[in-house]
Amino acid sequence: MESGAGSSHLFDPMLELLDQIVGALGKVGITLPALVVQLFLLALVGAALYPVARAIAGRQQLPIALPAAVALVLAVIGLVYGIVDQALLPSYVSGVVASATPADVRVQLLDYQSRIVTMGEGRIDSDTGAFALYYRPWLDGPARTIVITGCRGTDSLKIDLPRAHVRAGTGSQRRYACAG
Repeated sequence: MESGAGSSHLFDPMLELLDQIVGALGKVGITLPALVVQLFLLALVGAALYPVARAIAGRQQLPIALPAAVALVLAVIGLVYGIVDQALLPSYVSGVVASATPADVRVQLLDYQSRIVTMGEGRIDSDTGAFALYYRPWLDGPARTIVITGCRGTDSLKIDLPRAHVRAGTGSQRRYACAG
C-alpha cells in the first residue's frame, strides 16, 4: 500500500520505551505530553546520579558506583537525545493518496495513544491526491499512525509510520492506495 524506506537510529528502542511508558500512564488516566515525561525522567535520573557521582568523587569503595554511574549517564544521554530528536522533528507528514473519489478521502495522524493530533481537516488535493498533515511533535510526540478514511469498500486504513519516515518530512513522501 505504501512506498518509502527509512533507517533506524541508535536510541530508537529507548524512544519506543518512552512511548510505552507514556501510553501506560495514559491507560491509568495520566495524560501527559511526551516532553513532560522526558523532562521528569531526566530529573529523576539526574537525582539518582547525584549520590553515585558523590561516592565516586569521594573515592568511596562502592563496587556498584562506577557501573551505576555509567548506566545513569547513558540514560541521561538517551533522554537528552530523545528531547532533541523530538524538538527537531518536522511539524508535518506528507504523502499521496491514490483514490477514485479524492473529494471523499480524509487523512489524519494519530499519536502513540491513537489520539488524533492533526491540525486541520485532513483533505487531500483533488487532482494529485497529495496531502500535508500538520501537528505539534514537541507536544504530541512523533506521529505513529496515518488513518485514511473515505475509501470505497473500507471503513478506514490505518498505517504505521516508522520514526525514520516522520523524521524525513518531505524527503520521504509515501504513496497510499485507496481501495475502490
